[in-house]
Amino acid sequence: MVKIHISNIHNAALSDRVKLQHKLAEAGHALGMYELGIFSYPVDSDTPEQLSTRLDGLVSSLEHGDRVILQLPTGNGREFEEKLAWRIQTYTGHYPFFLVSTEIGKDYLSMLHNSERVLAVKRWLYEDLKEVMGRDASEKLFFHYADETTSELDDRACLTGFLDELGDLKENKDAIQVCFALHDNDGTYSSRVAVAMLSVMRKTKSPVCFHILLDESVDEVNRRRLAQVARENGATIEFHLINNQKIEENVTAFYTKVYSVAAMYRLFIPQILSRKNRVIYLDADVLVNRDITELWKNKLDNNAIGAIVDSGQLAHRYVTTFVRKGFGTRNEYFNSGVLLMNLEKIRKEGDLWNRFIEYAQKDIQSDLVDQDALNYIFHNDVLYLDEKWNVLTKDERSKSQKIRSAIYHFVGDKGINFSNFTEFDRLYLELRQEVPWEKSIVNDMFLRMLSMGDFKVTELQKLITQLSERKKKKIIFYGYGAPSIRTLISVIEIRKGDYYIDENIKDPDAEQYGRPIKPFSSLENEKKGDFIVIVLPDADNGQALKKLDKLGLRRDIDYFVAPTLTTGDQGGYKR
Repeated sequence: MVKIHISNIHNAALSDRVKLQHKLAEAGHALGMYELGIFSYPVDSDTPEQLSTRLDGLVSSLEHGDRVILQLPTGNGREFEEKLAWRIQTYTGHYPFFLVSTEIGKDYLSMLHNSERVLAVKRWLYEDLKEVMGRDASEKLFFHYADETTSELDDRACLTGFLDELGDLKENKDAIQVCFALHDNDGTYSSRVAVAMLSVMRKTKSPVCFHILLDESVDEVNRRRLAQVARENGATIEFHLINNQKIEENVTAFYTKVYSVAAMYRLFIPQILSRKNRVIYLDADVLVNRDITELWKNKLDNNAIGAIVDSGQLAHRYVTTFVRKGFGTRNEYFNSGVLLMNLEKIRKEGDLWNRFIEYAQKDIQSDLVDQDALNYIFHNDVLYLDEKWNVLTKDERSKSQKIRSAIYHFVGDKGINFSNFTEFDRLYLELRQEVPWEKSIVNDMFLRMLSMGDFKVTELQKLITQLSERKKKKIIFYGYGAPSIRTLISVIEIRKGDYYIDENIKDPDAEQYGRPIKPFSSLENEKKGDFIVIVLPDADNGQALKKLDKLGLRRDIDYFVAPTLTTGDQGGYKR
């Protein structure tokens, strides 16, 4: 049963405002509500860290799904109250209701708009709020007369009437439940989630409820923006705070740094969304160009999940260690960026996190621990869906076709590809311009596109200079199989001593085009100046350039980026 909490102010002088808030809180107690105690104190003396700790303490008794009636003003200032409201939403999934007992300024307008219901306890206050809230007032503002002389019965009647009104709120039982996982240290991934959400709402006719699994790296500003995107487009949103301790104790720091700790959050979905029977999980880097109602209505034939075979493996663009070791096949290995999850069935099979731990203890040395684990756990319990529900843009770009009615997944593509611009890139940019983030990525991309022509010529000139010393230097190809690499192999004579790098290689006798394939550690043993690396940016799951830079290698001297040296038809950048 959902618990309802009502705030009460303590440690404050007994003004008429405070006395009224005490009386309304007492009436709430009589109706079975729980108290959310707030102490009046000099807020300005807190550092941001101290304030965050204090807010966590205030909301520590709240559970997901609880509802909170926050009495305004608290006396601690609007900034404190706004931060508290967003912290309440993070813990419960719901922005608080407001019970306004005295005059508040127009600077509270954004908070009033974010709340589903606002209760005014005085007639003159109701009229003031009605004017301030404008069109929102008719939908959200509720009034029941109460003042300092009312009896407890009237106070109770005031809250009873308010609760009856809350009973009319939509619970979104029929809404499509869509879940995202978000860890955002640099503030950029929140905007990607916002674009993905917006793309869902633009194409989907059914009501949608978004669930955002996040940690403390997502600040209150970005939570507010995500809520705004949902609210302004007719959807609801719930935030679910994740404690990373379990992940940090069981997953290597290297893995969570490279792939983001959020990759593991989907393992907690059945537990966190305990009242839901099913959910559509989407990675943050997707663009939805199709009504997901069709996906949502899929019966799953009593399978635990619905998923799409990974097209990168089908196309032999890469092979995961999981498949190479025989734990799955190319035709069965699914990409976990789009999942239809039968939560009821998954819970019956046991706690998903514990099942992951059992997998992790097998020491399979996975490339993609979370995705490989899901493939292992749900083997023979997955319904394979049409590939339109998870189209990898990296494979789609080479087809040069018009935009499809599908879900596009930018995995490994790093978002917009300004050098191979497509219709789905254009759609992404159009949606990106509509989300409320101050920093625009569009102008920077177009400036980079304009400079690509001269840049390619310059890159080739630098490579020719290095190749003029070819007798002294070996060529090391980092990443293989892509058209740009194949083109360069055809024009650069491969000699003894040249080789390929694949971090995931396990077979010591593996070869490519007659030359050996070695792990990245082989490059670490090479003497700088005795070699040239030609690298694919997406090698090592997009970490190749960072790893070369970390070795102290210099771009355009010690290493060259393959797509900058070839044309669009050869798999390179088009300009």
